[in-house]
Amino acid sequence: MSIESISVKIDDYTKTEFQTGGCYALAQLISIITGWTLFVEVEKNSNNLSIIHAFCVNDDGFAVDINGIHSEDYAKTDFSDYKIGNIIKYQNDEHFGYYSEWAYEIICLNFKYFGIKDFNIKKVKNKLKEINNQSDYKININLIKKLKK
Repeated sequence: MSIESISVKIDDYTKTEFQTGGCYALAQLISIITGWTLFVEVEKNSNNLSIIHAFCVNDDGFAVDINGIHSEDYAKTDFSDYKIGNIIKYQNDEHFGYYSEWAYEIICLNFKYFGIKDFNIKKVKNKLKEINNQSDYKININLIKKLKK
């Protein structure tokens, strides 16, 4: 996936992509950048758990995902079937994947949308650089040169 071929705006296409496959990458990076707790909605099939949706809960107790800040402590989407007991706290594995670079750019260019305060690109790059060194899938942390305030 080339960064030039994807949207960094949070439009309908981006929302769909980050509700149907990219949600973990987005929630993972938000968690790494902010320290917020990462949660997943799971579907229980016999002996397996499948991740349906991933999101963070901010310091005020509200869920945050591609749809922004929710009014509850969970993030229900059009593609999830929220059920009590299917939301679990998730250990961040700190390895990047397919959607990570896109998620990184979305967060950097829309951090206020996600309610991220005191955003500092240098600190973010330093945090991600260490994970990049341990991850098989690398993200280009220098995609973002300057951020407008």
